Parts: sequence; structure tokens; C-alpha cells
Amino acid sequence: MVCFVSNLVLAYPTLDQKDFELIQVIRASQDRLYTAVDPHFTFVFPTEKLSAEALADHTESVIQGCSKIGFVLTKALVVKDDPNSSWHAFLIPSIGAAEVTTLHDLLYTDTLASELRPDIPYIPHIGIAANQDSVVVEELVDNLNAKPINIVGVIEALTVSTFDGIRVKDTKRLSLA
Repeated sequence: MVCFVSNLVLAYPTLDQKDFELIQVIRASQDRLYTAVDPHFTFVFPTEKLSAEALADHTESVIQGCSKIGFVLTKALVVKDDPNSSWHAFLIPSIGAAEVTTLHDLLYTDTLASELRPDIPYIPHIGIAANQDSVVVEELVDNLNAKPINIVGVIEALTVSTFDGIRVKDTKRLSLA
């Protein structure tokens, strides 16, 4: 069996323990990647274009002088993943979204420019659920949005990681200013 390894850039946000636990309780029953990776924002989606070392070098050069990003997650959103015919639930920020998007866009320049998917809009988020059945995801999102969501956090670093289809392995943590 051939195993392809992709490289990606994630941010594991700093959260209050109660918020982290809330996210993990939801993910434990709803997210197939629960055991593969902790709650995160994805800045560069899995790619084989650059080695982990080259991706780390690119990321390090892009984030020079970039500040930590404070955010507040205030809404859950249903998103369809067309290639996989699955539905996802995202927690999305009302504060910090522009900064996350700007940094995402900056990372998709130079050697990663050809990897950007302009046909798929980037939505800053922490994924909490995935299911083939849209009703399951819609019910979860409706239940979450029925009460105020107010998860405050900060992105202090980006992490270059590898993904083998089963687990994410972090290879290099790069601190923001």
C-alpha cells in the first residue's frame, strides 16, 4: 500500500480550558479527524508541492513581522465539501476573521501560488463536525446557534505539519510576533 504524505500549515489556538473541552466534546462524537489532530485553523491545506522543510521556510519568510491574531468564535456554520460529498460544521470568528484570511492569502503566494483554489472560498474556522448526512450537521449547527457562542482565543504560532491520511504530525512551530 502506497501512503502519500501531504504537508500543511495549521494554527492550534490558545483557548480557555472550558472552551477547548467544549469543542473536543463535540468533535469526539462528530468529527472523524478527532483523533488525528487537535482543534485548529488551517492556513495551508494539504499539499505535496513543497516538502515540509520548504513549506516551513516559505511560511517563516511570510510571517516575518506578523502579529498574533486574537479572535472570537461567535457562530456555527454548515459547509458542503463537494469533492467528498460530506457536510461540515465550522465555528467561525466574528473578530479576527480578516486577519486570518489575510495571513492565509499571504501564504498562498510565491511557491504556493499555484496551490490556491480560487473556486473554493476560504472561510476561517475551527472544524467541529463532518457527516455524509446534511441533516445531522444542520441539527448540530442549529443547536449551537440557539445559544450565544463566545469562544475567545489567540493564534500565537503557525505549525507546519504532515498528514498521512490518518494522523497529523507536527514538524515545526513558528511563532508570530
